[in-house]
Amino acid sequence: MGGEKSHKTAIGIRADEAHRVSARAAEAGFIYPLVELGYTKEKVIAHVRSRGFDLTIPEHLGNCTWCWKKSYRKLLTVAKNNPEFLEFPARMEKEFGNFKVTAATASPDGRRLFFRRHLDTADLIKAAKQPFEEFTDKHHIPYDERFDFGVGCGESCEVGSDERYGVEVPEKEEDLSEPDFWS
Repeated sequence: MGGEKSHKTAIGIRADEAHRVSARAAEAGFIYPLVELGYTKEKVIAHVRSRGFDLTIPEHLGNCTWCWKKSYRKLLTVAKNNPEFLEFPARMEKEFGNFKVTAATASPDGRRLFFRRHLDTADLIKAAKQPFEEFTDKHHIPYDERFDFGVGCGESCEVGSDERYGVEVPEKEEDLSEPDFWS
């Protein structure tokens, strides 16, 4: 074989996530059957339910429960209702808070943090104690820049993620515009 792949790798990205398809898919041997078949999130859910199966996991808890790419509203909802889910990132902040700290990853006190806008798990738990409208699958919540920054898993969380998908990552800390959430 000499390093060449003798197989293709199917990636489960849906048609409504087609912007996540790697530009190097052919070279990497990736195929995207759900994209090719036009399967959107709604079609996948309907198909799975038609077979009598449903994970019954609320959307904000799906996949990586505390992923830093989730919207702030989803993270606050997790922090409010399931703070135990944040125990692992809190432990990592404590144990490895000085590992490869850069301006983009550091808090004002110089620790490495997981979450956007220089927030740590304690910030999320504290903020979740303030009034906010929790994320729900049941009804549409109007966009609010205080809670809905971040576009979630659609940014680049997939096999072969080697490009930025329309997400501008600030090069320096001063490039971040940060509203005062709780004033």
